[in-house]
Amino acid sequence: YSVNSIYLLLAGINAYLACYRFNRARSSIDSEISIYEEINSYPKLLVQLPIYNEQNSIIELLEHLNKCDYPEELVVQILDDSNDDTTHIVEDWIRNNSNPSKQFNHIRRNNRVGFKAGALKHGMSLESFDFIAIFDADLRPPAEFLKRAISFLNQNEKIGLIQGRWTYLNENENLWTKFQAVGMDGHFAIEQPARAWNNYFMNFNGTAGVWRRNCIQDAGGWQADTLTEDLDLSYRAQLEGWKLDYRADLICPSEIPSSVSAFKSQQFRWAKGSIQTALKVLPSVLKSKNSTKLKIEALMHLTHYMIHPLLLTNYFIGCLILNNQINLIWPQLEFIFLVILIACAGPTFLYRFSQKTLNKKLPLYFYPLMISLGCGLAVNNTRGVLEALLGKKSSFVRTPKRGNQTKFYRTNFDLWFLIEISLGLLGLTILVHSPTSHYFLVPFIALYTIGYLSIGLSSALEFMFDRKSQHKKLASAVISNNNIDAKSEAAYVSEI
Repeated sequence: YSVNSIYLLLAGINAYLACYRFNRARSSIDSEISIYEEINSYPKLLVQLPIYNEQNSIIELLEHLNKCDYPEELVVQILDDSNDDTTHIVEDWIRNNSNPSKQFNHIRRNNRVGFKAGALKHGMSLESFDFIAIFDADLRPPAEFLKRAISFLNQNEKIGLIQGRWTYLNENENLWTKFQAVGMDGHFAIEQPARAWNNYFMNFNGTAGVWRRNCIQDAGGWQADTLTEDLDLSYRAQLEGWKLDYRADLICPSEIPSSVSAFKSQQFRWAKGSIQTALKVLPSVLKSKNSTKLKIEALMHLTHYMIHPLLLTNYFIGCLILNNQINLIWPQLEFIFLVILIACAGPTFLYRFSQKTLNKKLPLYFYPLMISLGCGLAVNNTRGVLEALLGKKSSFVRTPKRGNQTKFYRTNFDLWFLIEISLGLLGLTILVHSPTSHYFLVPFIALYTIGYLSIGLSSALEFMFDRKSQHKKLASAVISNNNIDAKSEAAYVSEI
C-alpha cells in the first residue's frame, strides 16, 4: 500500500510545484509574458471546424465566426464528417449567410479515416495558408480572438502555437458541470501557464488555438494513431524545437458536458489517448537533450492518468486491511497516513489556488467532494489506461454537446456502472464493520465510497432515463405507422 502510494505522492507534490512555478513566473519581470499589440499587416488565416453530428451547436459557432473582427482574408473550413441532419443545416446556413469578407467552405469526406486528425489533415491539403485556427463545435470565439492570437504569434517566429483559455457557458448548470469547471480551471488557470511560462512542454487542448503551418509540418503533421492527436502533435512539435505558448487572457467560452455519461466518455478518451501518447513520444523525450527537470515534468504530464489504476488498487488494499484487521505497527501507519494526506492535499490546493486566481469562490466542502468524485472515476479511467497499455484499438467517440438541444444525441452506454455501484456498496459494508484500530483509513475509504456511488448511481439513472426515452420514440414510430389520427400523434410528439 505504501509503495503504491509513492506515485500518488509524487503527483500531489507536482500539483504544489505547478502552483509555485505559476506564482514565480507571474511575479517575475523576466517571464516571457507579452502584451497584446495591434499589427500593421495581418496574414491570411484558415479556420478549421472539425465536426461530426453537431446540429445542436454548429450554427452558434458559425454565427460567432461570421461576426469575428479579422481585417484580412478569412477562409473557414467546415470539415463535416456527419451522417445526420447536421450536413443539411450547414448547407442551409451557408446559403443564407453570404459575407464578402469571409469564405465558408463546406467540406465532406467519403469516410471518417483518421477521425478528427484525418479531417484536419485533409483540410490542410486543400489550402496553403500559413496560419491555422481550430475550433470544436462547442466553442464560441469572441470577435477579437483571432486578431489577438495572430498578434501574439507575430511577436515571436519561434512560437508554433498560441493556445487560449477556455471559460464555460454552463458551469453552474449542475454538480457535474461545476465539478468539471473546477477541474479544468486547475489546468487552464495554473498548469498550462506554469508549463508555458517556465519553458516546460505544454499541450494544445484540441480547440481554441492558432497554429503555424510550418510547425505542424515540421512535427510530422496530424497523426491518428492515438485518441489525443492534439497532445501527440504538441509534444512532437516541441521535440522539433518549436515553442508552444499559452495565453490566459485569450479567452474562449465553451460548453461542458452536462451529463455524467458524456463526461465519463470524454475522460475515457483522454485517459486512453494520453497513455497512448506517452508510449509513443516519451522515449524520444527522455532521449532528448532537454533538461532533467523538463523530462520529469513531461513524464508526470503524460502519465497523469496512471493515478487511476493506483487509486483503484489502493482502494482494494485499504478494504482488505480494514476487513481482515491486519496488524500494522505505528511507524508504518504514520508513513502511510502522511503519504496519502500529502497526495490528496496537492490537487485540492491546486483547485483552491486556481479559484482564487480567477476570483471565484467555492464553499470549502466542495474540495473534498472534488477528490471523492475524482476517485469515483477510477474504474472508468483505469479501463482507458489498460486498453492503451494493452494496445487495444478503438474509434474516436465524440462528446455529445447539448447546444440548443434541437436533437438528443445518445451517449454510448455500457454496464460498467454496475461495477462502480458494487465497489461503493463494498466500501459501505467495510466502513460499517470497520474496527477502530485502523481509523486512519476510514476517511479515505469513505471518499472512495462516496465517489463510486455518486458516479455509478448517476450513470444508472441516466441509463434508465435513456432507455425510457428510446421506448417512447419507438412507441411514437409504431403509432405513426399504424396511421393513428393526427391529434393522438401530436400528443405523443409533445410528450417526447
